[in-house]
Amino acid sequence: MRRFRLWLVIAFLTLGIGAGVVWLVRGYSQAKKLKQNHQSSTPTTSEVTTVAFCDLLANPKAYDMKVIRVQAVLVVNHDYRALYDPSCITKEPMVSVEADSSLHYESSDAVPEKLYQLLVRPESEIKEGSARVVVVGRFEGPNFRKDGRVNRFQHRFIVMNLEKAEPVNNK
Repeated sequence: MRRFRLWLVIAFLTLGIGAGVVWLVRGYSQAKKLKQNHQSSTPTTSEVTTVAFCDLLANPKAYDMKVIRVQAVLVVNHDYRALYDPSCITKEPMVSVEADSSLHYESSDAVPEKLYQLLVRPESEIKEGSARVVVVGRFEGPNFRKDGRVNRFQHRFIVMNLEKAEPVNNK
């Protein structure tokens, strides 16, 4: 009887270990496939469509959840961070801006660090600032409420790459 119990325990342990190994291997291969699919579905910056900011505001449904490039003015104060273009005549002229977690600073002449900080520092640490920017990111709209919070803006732009930034000349 003892031998039978011992063999039974050994059999269950072997099955458990085998199932665990299969589970780990399948999970790893599925994670690898998901990562490859995500990388292949995210366009490189040269493949991204450039959209005029006024066209984006005029037809937001056409660009909802798409990665695009826009040129606009980034304005930041203690209360919000947004993109706008003074030449756009629309009911909702501004788009909320957030930095994607993958965004990081790379020293270049096209993007001074001071202007990059407008995009990534908390609004509470910035009195106010503005810059003319070219950004690549995912547009979310209209009426996004993806995280349950109500937002004053109708649209949101998640910046993945800051390609160019220059100070706005306030005349």
